[in-house]
Amino acid sequence: MPVFITKNKSASVDGGFKMSIKKSIRIILIISSMIPVILVSVIAHGLLTNRLIDVNTQILQQTAKTSKSGLEAMIDTQRTEVSLLSIQKELMDTVNLSNHANKFSNDAVNELLQTRCNSYDECERISLYNIDHKVIASSDPSILGNNTDSDLTLTYMLATKDIAIGIGGLKPFNKLGKIVYVLEIGAPIIDVDNDVILGYVISN
Repeated sequence: MPVFITKNKSASVDGGFKMSIKKSIRIILIISSMIPVILVSVIAHGLLTNRLIDVNTQILQQTAKTSKSGLEAMIDTQRTEVSLLSIQKELMDTVNLSNHANKFSNDAVNELLQTRCNSYDECERISLYNIDHKVIASSDPSILGNNTDSDLTLTYMLATKDIAIGIGGLKPFNKLGKIVYVLEIGAPIIDVDNDVILGYVISN
């Protein structure tokens, strides 16, 4: 009787051991079949991520190029504008009168500067300065008679007799209660006969 019971236990243990091997093999097979899927998913995710990074990089590069081209075009336009204004007879006559403390009317020059400023979306203000760095005409009448924060630009033009572009970097500008940032582009008004500076034109 005890021998019979021992045989059954041994058989039960053997059977259980055999079942464990089968389950283990089944689990191994399942895991093995999943490995290629996982690998393919990881590789696909990596490729897709790299592709998205490449696309985003290309978009950023194109945006940067477009922004750079737009900024260069704006600077060229405003440089041409202030250069042409600096040789306008009306502006030269006005700074001459101001420099010699003579009475003058700046209405025509203010109107001209307003018209030129309104011709460009990126232009906030164009001002005319006398030799003492005071605003004597402007598309913005509220600053007439004042010294503005354009000292670096004015000093550069006084020293070089050349066009100044963004000498003071980007400057805050109050546009209808909202702060925007602008570049100053200025040109000296020069008496070509005597090679002396009479005044300045600055576009913001």
